[in-house]
Amino acid sequence: MSEQTERLKSATETALRLGISKPTLCRMMQRGEINFYRIGARVLFSEEKHIAPFLASVERSQTEKGSECYAR
Repeated sequence: MSEQTERLKSATETALRLGISKPTLCRMMQRGEINFYRIGARVLFSEEKHIAPFLASVERSQTEKGSECYAR
């Protein structure tokens, strides 16, 4: 039986995935808003363990206060 391993994403790939800049991602990491793996000097992200839980934590429903569009 072969176990498939998830390909980890770099900080650049993760920033693109989230639609933010790399400096913004770095600030979020420093504040503990998103978890990551550090292997030597490399910073890596797992879609399942880091990116998906972060997205779930910032998701808002339409009924929540502050969920209105920013367009005026």
